[in-house]
Amino acid sequence: MNNINNNKIFTCLKNSYSIIWNYDKKYILLNCFISIIQGIIPSILIIVMQKIINNLQKGLTFNIILEYVLLYIFISLLELFISNIFSLYKNIFGLKFSKYISIKMIEQTTELELMDFENKEVYDVISRANSQNGLSIISFISENINLFKGIITLISVSIIIIKFKWWLILLVLLPSFIECIVTIKINNLWYDIRVKRTIDERKSWYINFLFTTGNAFKEIKLFGLKQYFVNKFDKIQSGIISQDISMTKIEFIFSSILDIINSILLGLIYIYIVYQGYISRILIGDVTAYIDSIINIKSNIENIFSSIESIIEQSMYINFLFDFFDLKPNNRKGDLKISSINKIEFKNVSFSYNNGKNVINNINFTIKQGERVAFVGENGSGKTTIIKLILGLYGNYSGQIFINDIDLKKIDIKNYYNKVGCIFQDYVKYEASICENIAFGDIESINNREKIFKTLKTINFNKSICNSQNDLDTIIGNWFGDRQLSLGEWQKLAVGRAIFKDADVYILDEPDSSLDIHKQYELIDIYKNIMKNKIGIYVTHKVNYVQNLSTYIYVIENGTIKEKGTHKDLIENSTVYKNLFDKYKEYI
Repeated sequence: MNNINNNKIFTCLKNSYSIIWNYDKKYILLNCFISIIQGIIPSILIIVMQKIINNLQKGLTFNIILEYVLLYIFISLLELFISNIFSLYKNIFGLKFSKYISIKMIEQTTELELMDFENKEVYDVISRANSQNGLSIISFISENINLFKGIITLISVSIIIIKFKWWLILLVLLPSFIECIVTIKINNLWYDIRVKRTIDERKSWYINFLFTTGNAFKEIKLFGLKQYFVNKFDKIQSGIISQDISMTKIEFIFSSILDIINSILLGLIYIYIVYQGYISRILIGDVTAYIDSIINIKSNIENIFSSIESIIEQSMYINFLFDFFDLKPNNRKGDLKISSINKIEFKNVSFSYNNGKNVINNINFTIKQGERVAFVGENGSGKTTIIKLILGLYGNYSGQIFINDIDLKKIDIKNYYNKVGCIFQDYVKYEASICENIAFGDIESINNREKIFKTLKTINFNKSICNSQNDLDTIIGNWFGDRQLSLGEWQKLAVGRAIFKDADVYILDEPDSSLDIHKQYELIDIYKNIMKNKIGIYVTHKVNYVQNLSTYIYVIENGTIKEKGTHKDLIENSTVYKNLFDKYKEYI
């Protein structure tokens, strides 16, 4: 998009007013009412001051002059009072509305598909939306209100000048009009630049993130990556700064030329008005009123054009937020509720990312209650994709997935998740309390501290960190935490989180990747115990103890089920599984 069009601006206006109107319509109505009052006051003050000075020149009684002075003071105080009170109201409203938009953004992300976060174009929309918030919309609406107020002031003050010399307004208007057009074009250029460099800005942010969060500290130190990343950061930032400097120079040149023209025109106008007073065609109060009116008109025209420029510019970026809200959430309308999960079945299921090559092809299997199955295969074979499909994280697959002989797409997904526990390969290290790290597996039981502590004992969590229920509130992690954990302890918490929920299905996606061989065997009995009379699914590329945990094995290679059977059958009759087993048998 090279130029923002009127339709886009109108859409942004409609969306902004609509979202605030639905939140609290009083804010819009009050803004309009106050703006009318504030828009009229400047012209009233000019006229009152004109009367004061003219009456002084005419030699009228002091009582008459004093009445106008007191009126001037009263109107000034009224304007100040209204402005301060309303400013307080707007600030409070802005804070509350900003929270509302932040929550709305969080809720929108939960309605998206996992595929959306894995799609570069969609992720760019999400990334750009993060630069906007509720205060951005408030600022945008405020600019519209300022425009409305400025127009009222301009009209009311212009009447004073029109009664004198109407053509003076044209001289004041011309340079501001030219400046507005130039600024709009420059803002369009800025917009195009910022859209095109979204990826570069995200790369720059990512490098900064690596250094400032400590996540990559050890590898940066060990592998001597500091200078490499610094050079990369410098190159990206230099490109961004170079673009900014070029645009700033263009702005400076046009701004300087327009300022010179503007100053010359205003000087000529002031000379003309003063001369009219000098030859006694108008009174001194009239001279003051007309000069004040010209200054006010000039200021308001600039403010109006500035508001228009700002409205156009802000609409470009606020549309990032509405583009994000316009992302279509998952369209699965499943509403069937199930009381338990007794069977999972795949029939001819295939799946591809972003309509590319299939990563799994024609997958068929059935898992029933009480069975513990394993999906094994090298990294990238398609195992984790199958798990994501079982979890309902992808909806655009071909074939059918049945839960208790019911199409998964027809089942209420939240109801379904209540019956599934999972340890993800890329489990989350929540920078929170030990209590929360476990209870997030079943948030409804977050206050059941006895159950949480029992779960910690089940996974043999480090007693030096949590030895009693009093230690459950210990904050872990290096962002806000009191204690840092080893990878093994973090993974145990992920296990605890999964088993904290009394589920019908437990899925273990590479659950031992951060554990040493002794800890791995320590958890086998835990896994077998929680999977008793449940559906158990184990995913791994290491088959060193898969036979101890699973009763049936599916071997995945290049997105297909290459082999299947018990451990004994596969060792005796298979090729792929036997090769995998031989590769990892030294760890048994």
